[in-house]
Amino acid sequence: MATYLLDQSWKQESERLQQLEQWTDPVTISHLAQIGVGPGWKCLEVGAGGGSIARHLATTVGATGRVLAIDLNTALFDADASAVLEVRRLDFMTEELPTGFDFVHARLVVGHQADRVDALRRLSLALRPGGVLLVEENDIVWSELRVWPVHNDPVMAELVGRVWKALIQIMKQGGYDGHCGRSLPAEMLAAGLTEVQGEARSRINYSGGGISGLTSARFRDPLVAAGAVTSEEMDHYLERCFSGEILMSSPLQVSVRGTRAMPPT
Repeated sequence: MATYLLDQSWKQESERLQQLEQWTDPVTISHLAQIGVGPGWKCLEVGAGGGSIARHLATTVGATGRVLAIDLNTALFDADASAVLEVRRLDFMTEELPTGFDFVHARLVVGHQADRVDALRRLSLALRPGGVLLVEENDIVWSELRVWPVHNDPVMAELVGRVWKALIQIMKQGGYDGHCGRSLPAEMLAAGLTEVQGEARSRINYSGGGISGLTSARFRDPLVAAGAVTSEEMDHYLERCFSGEILMSSPLQVSVRGTRAMPPT
């Protein structure tokens, strides 16, 4: 079984995933509508997390469709299993995936794999010819700026930028590339997908502090130990994140889709 930097062992991981879903689901759902996922579709949700998109897919495909939701740990969505939604514990990098799906979705999954092109190729092979793969990853592009775009507190902007610059390094050491979103289109082409297209979106609102705070809180001790922030600065950062008063820009949510090529005639 593969290791995962953000597994469910942390006591607040369920809460963090719920915040993440609230932040990212609207973008994902808009892409499902663009693709045309609908009644009767056979769908695969990879790395289902808290299960929100698996539940949405099950409602969308209806009684004539089928959704398979997989993860390394399915405890957070086991209860969602139904006649339409199958839940299965499965590591797609070491175990064989079922095939013949009309649609496959993976969000914040591929970026954790050492060989992303191989991961994309494995996912594409689960599709029927003509089926669509939608992959979503972050590009934490703001960490490359002098300050993070925080719109009502310049001191906080500098601190957020410093925390996330260090957090990207910690995550990279644990196997996740915080800038992998920008590589997705080329990697999907390298995996053999066709009709590759997508977009990157960042949201600006007051709710971003919740997911930013919870993700940073999970790595509080390593961040302080690395010298990126003092313990006092980290406490101030987390307090402001959870205050609901910080208007914050999210990382880019990069959503790229491609089609499994039809066999030659």
